[in-house]
Amino acid sequence: MAPRFSAIASRQYYQFVASSQPRRGRRIISSIVGSLGTVAVILAVLGLFVSSFIGSSSAASSTVRSALESENVRRVMAEELVVKLEEGGDSGERVVIRAAHSTVVNAVEKSLGKQSLRDAAGAATATFYGVYLEGRPSTTVDIQIFADEAFSAVQLVDPSIPFGVSPKIDPIVVSRGRDDLDLASIRSQILLVPWAMLVGGLVLLALSLSLSVTKKWLWCRRLGIRIIAWGFMLLLAANIARRMDFGDDSGGHLVKALVSFVMSRLIQWSIVLTISGVVVTLLGAIMNRRSAHELGK
Repeated sequence: MAPRFSAIASRQYYQFVASSQPRRGRRIISSIVGSLGTVAVILAVLGLFVSSFIGSSSAASSTVRSALESENVRRVMAEELVVKLEEGGDSGERVVIRAAHSTVVNAVEKSLGKQSLRDAAGAATATFYGVYLEGRPSTTVDIQIFADEAFSAVQLVDPSIPFGVSPKIDPIVVSRGRDDLDLASIRSQILLVPWAMLVGGLVLLALSLSLSVTKKWLWCRRLGIRIIAWGFMLLLAANIARRMDFGDDSGGHLVKALVSFVMSRLIQWSIVLTISGVVVTLLGAIMNRRSAHELGK
């Protein structure tokens, strides 16, 4: 009797092992495919994040207007404008400023927050974008308004400066040469990448779900946990980038201000991504528990 029972137990054990091996293989493949799909979707989201800055002339214009709402960006520009005023601009007519440098910079920085200057900066950006990326004809961009506004702000803190001596800034010629890179086609190809990755990622996630041997709501919960992990990693990367040092010169200060502006936007996107992951995780957990409860009835 005992040998017969042992043989039955052995046969059942080998049947269990034989049936569990394909399930384990499907589980591993589903996990790998799901991870790749999640990565593809996250990278697609990052690509769409970048395209929200430069995807079109209107997007680039809106980005510049938003950047001028940042005090750090305005301050770096104010520093450059004050130096330009002191050096006399393109005409070489120097302006002697008797007020403290920091006071002058503060006044110019506040003036750059005006809606008229933000609109002018956005229009100039759209012009550059149109010529270099949309094939529009060559033109010029007049940036004298920035020098005039900065000069007016300086006069408020140093009334000794006479009127009518604002340094003249030559218009910027915006043109493309025949041998220049075809930025328009490069942009089009770049903008296709995030959408392709998004579609590919969703296909991989659907394949992962079909291969999964676990319940669909349990799979959904695991997907949410992956999204949360990526959200936290992006938040960490954005905060590290905001604290990086790019040098003590004016160029380094400008890069730091722009990076801080972009990373602030990325932090917002990362928070939304993390919250989405939390929602997916909770939905999967609740529905999985409800399904188990209904099966137990």
